[in-house]
Order: sequence, then C-alpha cells, then structure tokens
Amino acid sequence: MKKNKYYEFVPKHIYGPYLNRALTLVEKVVKTLNSQGVHSKCYLIGSAGKRHMVTRLVINGIPKPFDVDINIEINLKTLPRKYQNLKLLKEHIRVELNKSIGLNNETFSDGENSTSVISCPLHFTNDNSKTEFSFDVGIVSRNSGGNLQRLIANKQQDLYTWSKIKNTSSLDTRLSKIIECNLWNDLRNIYLETKNRLINDVNCPSFVCYKIAIEETYKKTLNVSIKKTKHNKKNN
Repeated sequence: MKKNKYYEFVPKHIYGPYLNRALTLVEKVVKTLNSQGVHSKCYLIGSAGKRHMVTRLVINGIPKPFDVDINIEINLKTLPRKYQNLKLLKEHIRVELNKSIGLNNETFSDGENSTSVISCPLHFTNDNSKTEFSFDVGIVSRNSGGNLQRLIANKQQDLYTWSKIKNTSSLDTRLSKIIECNLWNDLRNIYLETKNRLINDVNCPSFVCYKIAIEETYKKTLNVSIKKTKHNKKNN
C-alpha cells in the first residue's frame, strides 16, 4: 500500500513548549561554559530561528516527530588549551548538556555525538521506542575572517575539524525585503509547497527548499516596488 505523506506546519502552541524546554537546557550549558572562562552564546537557527516555520512529516494521517536546531557559538580566543583539542571540546559540551538534562529532571535522552551536532531525542513516556521530539545542538565559532564555521566530527577517522558555513546574509537581506512588502505569508505558503513538491528528493533538504522559496517570493517584491513607484508618480 502506497503511503500518503506530506509536510505541514507545526502550530506554535505545540512546538513552543518543546522549544522552551530545549533552550532552557542549552542556556544552562552556556552559563556553565562562561563561568569556566569559555565565552559563548546560544541561539536558534533554521526553521525555529528567523524562519519561524517549523514543519513535520505526516504519513497516513499520523504526524511524525519534529526537531529544532540550536547553535552554541564559542569564542575561540577564550578556549583553554585543553579544549583546543576539538574532540575534548565537543565531549565536554555533550557532558555538560547531559548534566543539564539531569539537573532539570528532564526526560530527554542523553546527547548523542553525531557528525555535525549533538542530538537529544525525547521519547514518548508510554513507548520509549518512539521519538516525540528532538533538538540538535551545533557547535560553531568564527574564523579569522569573522565567518561562521561548524565543528564536524569524522568518528571513523577520529578527526574533529572546523568547516566553514555558507554565508546567508544575502538571504537575510531578501527576507527583510519580503517582510517589508508584507509577503511573509506568501513565503510560508511557497516554502511548504516546495517541501511537499520535493518531498522525495533527497538532495533538497529544508534549507534548499527555503532558498527556493526566498527566491520565488523575492521576485514578487520587485512587482510590489514597481506598483509603489507608479502609485507615487501618479499622486505627484
């Protein structure tokens, strides 16, 4: 039987409480790091960040778990010599995150060391084999040029390195223009339509769909600007 699947937006009243729980845990890790002299901060990225477009997959009418992404940004100039070993740095943050989970009597599982993040799943209390929600913590810093870079782990080779993150400032500029032109709802609709249109394309993750939606919506801002110009000329 062919599965009926599609993406839908997760209402804020549903994802909000999960998001607050995750942020509370990560903020305590950041507080600990700062108390240890490692200057750091955390912030939301992705669909729960500037986008505010958290989605989840629905298969045969059953909503699947969703996740959010949080960055911990480290000031490399403040790293003690010990944690300049990037493997030890990531493990230290993972241990502190697990401590935070325990001290808050949270029901998240311990953080798992994956390639680019530390993943913390939350399982259903009545079925520990099924995930209810999860959050991913990325560790980032800025290189000598001020550009963001992400800590990547190659566990097979036991190699931990910084990998430069693509600059998204042009997307942010276009997003500001889209909001200015009151086209936010258009962006949301195009984003969801794009995710569903490309639902089976493994080469089109959420960020790629977001870029496509930004480009399509931005074209509409040009029409809005032309109409405003014509309207102003007519009134003058």
